[in-house]
Amino acid sequence: MTRTKARVLLVAILLAGAFFRFVGVNWDGNHHLHPDERFISMVDDALQPVRGISGYFDSAHSTLNPYNRNFGSFVYGTFPMLLGRAVGGAIGRRGYDGTHLVGRVLSGTFDLLSVLLVYRIVRRFADRRSALSGAGFLAFAPLGIQLSHFWTVDPYLACFSAATLLAAVRIAQGRRASTDLAAAGLALGLAVSCKITGLSLLLPIGVALLIGEWSARAPRERPRIVRSLLRLVIQTALLLAVAAVTIRIAFPYAFLGRSVLSFRLDPRWIKDLTGLASLTNSVAGFPPNFQWAGRTILFPIRNILIWGATPFWSVFAFIGLI
Repeated sequence: MTRTKARVLLVAILLAGAFFRFVGVNWDGNHHLHPDERFISMVDDALQPVRGISGYFDSAHSTLNPYNRNFGSFVYGTFPMLLGRAVGGAIGRRGYDGTHLVGRVLSGTFDLLSVLLVYRIVRRFADRRSALSGAGFLAFAPLGIQLSHFWTVDPYLACFSAATLLAAVRIAQGRRASTDLAAAGLALGLAVSCKITGLSLLLPIGVALLIGEWSARAPRERPRIVRSLLRLVIQTALLLAVAAVTIRIAFPYAFLGRSVLSFRLDPRWIKDLTGLASLTNSVAGFPPNFQWAGRTILFPIRNILIWGATPFWSVFAFIGLI
């Protein structure tokens, strides 16, 4: 397949995916029927602008910090909320009945970026036909289309996770310039700033660094091994430094202090995560967990494979996994 034809088909996939993601954005007629989205909208509506950069980073006093606005719990990453708030303010769509619609459009946009990133990931391994197939599977996945209609953190996390995985693939295949490592750190940091589970991406990044260094290394003479280890340490330090600064900027209220280089964790945030973990350990005391009572691991798998991704996608995913 020629590059031109592949690009035309990719654009067609993205346009079709956009249609399904952006049709019926106000599907609930401003009734705020999604509970997580409603909570984010309530928090956003209570926030107030801050003065200056130091006011933004000052977790103890910032009026953009949910903990300072009478919300005892906010376990999501702040980046999707702060981004929606900023874009909504720029176009004049703010408030409880305005920002969530902007957030939904942003959710669909980031999900479309995930489709494009999947194309690029597959293209690093296979031909254009395979890459278009992968992009098409995601573009028409019901779960992605559904989540694109909610101002929640999931589409943002999926997008930056895909970006991190693409960066990991590039690093493993030898693309280890400073700009490549910085891009990987940026993607990783933004994923964590959407949801703390983004920290799991440290594993593929770490594996990619090891593979990239192993593949590039000359015969294992001792001086070369020492030089290789030193290079690996420097590369890891650069990537993690960029990721840490990104998290500090995009997820400022997990930390204390007024400086971008202050990384002391906010005890309120730690207590919040600890409380959530204790609640989710049982289906008895936490209403959102009631749906798991009497279920086995087959329940979520069946829902994802049959309804979330469709059986067609699932068959090929299973074959690919093997």
